[in-house]
Amino acid sequence: MALRTLLASPPPITSLEFSKVVSRLQREWSWLLKEVPYDTTEGRPLGLAVSGGPDSMALAFLFKSMISDGLCYPNLTVKPFVVDHRARDGSANEAQKVAGFNPDILTLDWPDGTIPSEVKDFEGQARRLRFQALGKACGAQGIQELYLGHHQGDNIETVLMRLIRGQRHSSGLKGISQVAHIPECHGIYGVSESGGLMGHKYIKVSERVDKLTQVSEPERRAAIGSHFHELQRYPKIAPFERFREDLDIPISYGGVHLFRPFLAFPKSRLLSTCLSNEVPFTMDATNFDPTLTVRNTLRHLLSTDALPIALRGPSILSVIKENAKATNNLTIASDEYLKQMQIIKLDLRTGSLLINLCTGSSIASSNDDTSSNKHLSRLREIQAFSIRRILDIVSPAPKNAVPLDKLSRAIQTIFPSAQLNKDSPIPEKQDIFTIGGVRFQPVKLKSMPDSGPHVFLNKLNERKQKDLVLNPHIPVPNLWLLTRQPFKGETPVAEFNLHIPNSSADDDAAEYPWSDWQLWDDRYWIRLQAAKAEIIYPRWKSTSADFAGSTIPLIVRPLRPTDMKAIQKELSHHEYWVRTSRGPTVQSPLRPRKVLGPIMTTRVFNDTLKKHAPGMLRYTLPVLAEAGGQQRVLGFPTLRYRLPINITRRLYEGDGSFDNSAGLDTRSHVRDPGFAYWTVKSETVYKNVDHDLMKLVQRDVKSGDDYEFSWKTTNDSEYLWKPKDPKWVYKAERRARRLSRTPDLDKIDISRPHNSSS
Repeated sequence: MALRTLLASPPPITSLEFSKVVSRLQREWSWLLKEVPYDTTEGRPLGLAVSGGPDSMALAFLFKSMISDGLCYPNLTVKPFVVDHRARDGSANEAQKVAGFNPDILTLDWPDGTIPSEVKDFEGQARRLRFQALGKACGAQGIQELYLGHHQGDNIETVLMRLIRGQRHSSGLKGISQVAHIPECHGIYGVSESGGLMGHKYIKVSERVDKLTQVSEPERRAAIGSHFHELQRYPKIAPFERFREDLDIPISYGGVHLFRPFLAFPKSRLLSTCLSNEVPFTMDATNFDPTLTVRNTLRHLLSTDALPIALRGPSILSVIKENAKATNNLTIASDEYLKQMQIIKLDLRTGSLLINLCTGSSIASSNDDTSSNKHLSRLREIQAFSIRRILDIVSPAPKNAVPLDKLSRAIQTIFPSAQLNKDSPIPEKQDIFTIGGVRFQPVKLKSMPDSGPHVFLNKLNERKQKDLVLNPHIPVPNLWLLTRQPFKGETPVAEFNLHIPNSSADDDAAEYPWSDWQLWDDRYWIRLQAAKAEIIYPRWKSTSADFAGSTIPLIVRPLRPTDMKAIQKELSHHEYWVRTSRGPTVQSPLRPRKVLGPIMTTRVFNDTLKKHAPGMLRYTLPVLAEAGGQQRVLGFPTLRYRLPINITRRLYEGDGSFDNSAGLDTRSHVRDPGFAYWTVKSETVYKNVDHDLMKLVQRDVKSGDDYEFSWKTTNDSEYLWKPKDPKWVYKAERRARRLSRTPDLDKIDISRPHNSSS
């Protein structure tokens, strides 16, 4: 293959040609992120995956040429990474030798006792470990752009491999994406679609949506189309307002993206670039042994023209082009389809979505032959693609984890009128179903003529989906509640071991290190930090637990039915203590809490679960709990409430015991010199969500001005929601002054105006 390439004498790639491709990909990346415009005025580091072969060496050379020729933005820095697979002796020395400059050498972290050369699925395992090593290295150095040397031939081979595996959808046959999120790194914070924080008020609404808010009512009806009757079902409470804290959890974005600037170039031009500029490279002979892997076999068949004409390079390139266009058209059609939806409520704290789905009639009306199989197939494809995007919002799985062909029955249930003509029988369907870890339930709102503008989940009634078919002329909203599927069997657990340094009581203001971010249930990024307790709560015998050593073992797990009684008991004890004792004072003024949140009361606990997490939904909420003993619940990270519990650590003297000669009552709130008292700070970030869907949230759900959001990155130590001092805060302060003491945050229910009777 190489000999035939050299005889053809293709022209090398010039630095100008390469710089134009890189600029185009960076603009595409900026569009992909959507949240942050691409800034070319500041230098940002780029990563290169270098293996020593002609592809990656041409990539490194062209970047050097682009910089020396002044064809890039100022202060550009390039960091090469060489991966040592440890598949043979001396591979690390060889990798450093062929790089040509001083790269970082990354060694794959094979499991203990594994001999890489003897691994059966070496290619697949090495790919996973390689991307993880590259992703972690980029994340550690603040690199968001990682460039790879994949070329046109690699793209052809990939599509052929997918055809062999039975892939038939355009999203798979469009080939390798030129810009994409790094694969194989799910759950690594700062690498996989994470690292930055986004507040909902900074989501830019499209021009079309902006215009809808400025036009008259008749014009608005015409713009929305035939589904206006669905949007006016509840005029007394529409447009709906979000509950104040529904969207106050920031959403993650960012991470490491892969750039492939050579996909439009054949390998012959990469070889010519290296040879013409005397760039050294090595050829791995194992890549050309057709007996080793399926990809090697395909590479051999392509190079010898042994495949049928329909499967040769030019034909596959045509397939790639056609399917790329089809995928783009499908995305555009889905965007338009989603604009007809109405998002009633999105609660990021509980991972629940209440949405009014259109029935598909407006798309059907755009085609004269609505009964044709071709149109019906196209409509179902658009619906399946759109529903997958919607379920990804609350799904406990990576994006696009559900194949489109697995959604056919769900589409028939959600959109029954779009699947039937007047002569078709009414199919038997189950109303409630689960797919991709998401529970779909058709619902309707209760009649609430005198209720407020908020929609709480306990205000929903069950609905029969067949009503949309039996009563096509009655405006029954196609309203669905999407929640996380209840846990069955094993539940997700994130383990934390918070480090507690041996420090004196004088350094209460010291900041202790944050734990690493962990992805819980593929929905919430959570990290914890230990902090000295400001208030000492009574240590009730029934729930007291002490820890020794330099770490506090904690876990994040789902709320369990068995937790309910213990939580109620803990809250009742605290309320009794507040009523019968003045309690300790707080040295700091009233301010937003940086810990899990304000102390929960029995009323707040019951109301929160009743309104926002009724039924089995509450048992999908994450709770922070002790890892051992009775596993006491310490708080609700996503709800920003905590329980009145201190974590106590025994302080030992030299003989292994602590001095309690004063006979202090450990059930009181007095500091015991034999113990150190701690609490836990928490930060929670919701997983990355489709930006276009968040535009719909911004369009459909009215947001009050109770809170402001600011952009933050993971380099910032905290992301704090900032209340604008509502009136009930001043009321709480006045009440505290009447008690002639500093306001005690842990005794004030700051979730609502204070009620003296509580």
